[in-house]
Amino acid sequence: MTRHMLFKLAVALSFSCLAYAGDKLQQNSAVKSTDAEQWSIEESKSADKVNLDFVAKEGTRISVDVSPDGEFIAFDLLGHIYQMSIKGGEAKALTSGRSWNINPRYSADGKTLAFTSDRSGSEDIWLLDRDSGEFENLTDMPEAVFSPRWSADGSAIYASSLDLGVKLSGWRFKLRGGKKQLIEPKEIFQPLARFTEYPDKQLVLFEQLDDKLYQGGCPYQKPCTP
Repeated sequence: MTRHMLFKLAVALSFSCLAYAGDKLQQNSAVKSTDAEQWSIEESKSADKVNLDFVAKEGTRISVDVSPDGEFIAFDLLGHIYQMSIKGGEAKALTSGRSWNINPRYSADGKTLAFTSDRSGSEDIWLLDRDSGEFENLTDMPEAVFSPRWSADGSAIYASSLDLGVKLSGWRFKLRGGKKQLIEPKEIFQPLARFTEYPDKQLVLFEQLDDKLYQGGCPYQKPCTP
C-alpha cells in the first residue's frame, strides 16, 4: 500500500469518526422528538440476553453525596443510584432498568434526590421523591443535560448542557414553574461543573477549563514540544 493510499485511508477514517459522533448526537436529539412514542430505552434490541448476578463491595469513579441529616449516603455504581446508611451495611437500589443514572445530589431538606439519567432517551436531570419513590424529569431538553447542583434555598438546580454543535452551556432550572435561565454559554468542549451559589453576594461560582487542551504527550509544556 502506497503512502498516498495510507493518507487517503487516514483522512477517510477521520471523517468517518466525526460523522459517527455527529450522528450519535443527532440520534439523542431525535429520540425526544419523532421517535419518543415508538422507542423506549427499556426495550432491548438484542436477541440474546445475559443476566449477571454478583456482589459489589467497592467501586471506582463513583459520585457520592451525604444526606443533610448525615444519616445516609447516595452514590452511583454501574449506571444506577444506590442509598445506604452512612454507618455502612447493605445498599438499596433507587433506580433500575436499562437507563444510565449518575451524579446523585440531595436537596437541602433531604426530601429530593437529583441525578442525571438517560431514561428519557438522552441525558436529563431527574428528581426522585424519597418518600413516594416517584420520578420527575426536571429539564426535558433536546440537548443532553448533566451534573446537577442545588441552589442554596433548594428552589432551583444548576446543570450543564451539550448541544449538537458540541457547545456547552450552564443553566439554572426552577423546580416550580419549569422556567430555565441561561447562565453561561460557551463554545469550547469543556463542561461547566460544581456550581455553587452565594446568594448574599449574588454570585454563582462554577468550574471550567477555559483554555485549549494541551497536545497529547506534552501536558506541562507551552508550547508543547516532543
